[in-house]
Amino acid sequence: MRKRDIVVVGGSAGAIDAVRILVRGLPSDFAASVFAVIHSSDTAPGHLAELLSNQSRLRGVKVTSQSPIEAGHLYTSPPGRHLALHDGLVRAVAGPKENRFRPSIDVLFRSAASTHRERVVGVLLSGYLDDGVSGLGTIKEVGGIAIVQAPEDAHASALPENALNQLEIDYCLPAAKIPELLVELVNKNIDEQTTTAGISTMPDSSNETPSRYTCPDCGGTLFEVVEGKVKRFRCRVGHAYSDRSLLSAQDERTENILWAAQRALEERADMLSRLTERYRDKNNEALVRRYSQRAEASARQALQMRELLESSEL
Repeated sequence: MRKRDIVVVGGSAGAIDAVRILVRGLPSDFAASVFAVIHSSDTAPGHLAELLSNQSRLRGVKVTSQSPIEAGHLYTSPPGRHLALHDGLVRAVAGPKENRFRPSIDVLFRSAASTHRERVVGVLLSGYLDDGVSGLGTIKEVGGIAIVQAPEDAHASALPENALNQLEIDYCLPAAKIPELLVELVNKNIDEQTTTAGISTMPDSSNETPSRYTCPDCGGTLFEVVEGKVKRFRCRVGHAYSDRSLLSAQDERTENILWAAQRALEERADMLSRLTERYRDKNNEALVRRYSQRAEASARQALQMRELLESSEL
C-alpha cells in the first residue's frame, strides 16, 4: 500500500522556533523524508541543517547540488538556492526568485506535489505575506495533506492566516502537536480515492493572461496565472509573486526610486551652488542670479522629497 513519505515544511519570520519544535518531536525511525525551507537572505550563514540536526533524531543534510531522497533524513538548501524535488532526487537550484525569495516555499511545495503527488504532506508555519500558500494549494489538488500552524501559536500569524483564508486546510494545529500528527499520517495507508490529476512544476501558458504590471526584479511584463484557487503573477524570466508579495515589491521599488530622486536633487543643488560661486568670483551677476535661484529650488525640492519619504507609510 502507498504511504505518505514526503513531508515538506516552509516558513518565514518566526518559523525557526516552530520547525525546531516540529523536528524535535519526530522519532528516529520516522518513515518519511523531511524537506525544510525557511526564508533567508543570500548572505545568511547557511547553518539550518546543522541547527535542526542538533534538535532532531533525523539526519540533517544541506543539499549543495543534489542528493538521493532517503527516509529519516532532513534536507535543507544553502542560502540563495531553491530546494526542489525531481526524479527521485532533491536538488539545490539557482532559479529565479519567487515571492521575492530564494529559497521559496512555493518552489519546494510545487515540485514535491509534481513528483510525489498524494504522498506529500505540506506544513506551513509562521511568517508574513503568503509564499507557500499557492504551493500548499497544489499539494491539496493532487491529493496531498495540508497542515498549517495555528495562527495564535505562530510568532507571525499572517502566513498561516492567508493559507486558512484561501485554501481548505486539513489540519490547523500548534507547532507542538504537529509531530504526532505527522507520525500518524506517515504510518497510515493512502486512501485510494485521492486525487491523481497530474501537474507540472512549470507554468502552463494556457492559463496566463498579460497583466498591467511589470516585474519589479527585471522589468518584464507580468502575466496573471491561475493555479487552482490561487492567482499569481509571473514574468517570462520566471520571477513569481502573489498579489501581496507584488505589492510589497512595488513599495520597496517605489521607495528606492524616490530616495534616488532625493539624492539627485541634493547633488543638483550642490552643483548649482558651485557654479554660483564660480561666477560670483567672475562678477557675472546674471549667471550668479540664475544659478543661485536654481540651486535654491533644487534644495527646496530635495527637502520636500525627504520630508515626504520620512513621513510616508511605504
